[in-house]
Order: sequence, then structure tokens, then C-alpha cells
Amino acid sequence: MSKLPIRATLTIWLVLLLTAWNALRVWTALSWQAVLIEYHAQPAPWVTAVTGGLWTALGLLIIWSIWQSKTWAGKILFGA
Repeated sequence: MSKLPIRATLTIWLVLLLTAWNALRVWTALSWQAVLIEYHAQPAPWVTAVTGGLWTALGLLIIWSIWQSKTWAGKILFGA
């Protein structure tokens, strides 16, 4: 496997950080759901879990596409 350029490496780390943050959002929304509902948190816990899950899935797709040097990786990164 060839070594990735520094821009791609830094981009992977940034996307990985944001993906981990959104995975934490999903876990928090699901595990603290009762508390969040009790205190009427806005947005609702299920909204936080769904959006966090979508961003986590998109982040994993971006990381995989950059790692595999897909030609469409830059377009999907720019679109996200």
C-alpha cells in the first residue's frame, strides 16, 4: 500500500474525529434517553440519535473512500 499524502492523512484524522463525535452523540442519546425526555430536551433524543447515526455512517464512508483512494472521495467530502 502506498503512503497517503499529508493532506489525505489530515483529512482522514479530521473525519475520524467528527465521526467519533457523532458516534458519541448516538450513544448518549440512546443511553440517556429517559433523562432527556424527562427534562424535555430539544431536539428529541430520537432526532439526535438518527442524525448522529447518519453522520457517523457518512463519516465512515468518507474515511473508507479516502483510504481506498476512490476518485469520488473528494466530491463526497466536499458535499458533506
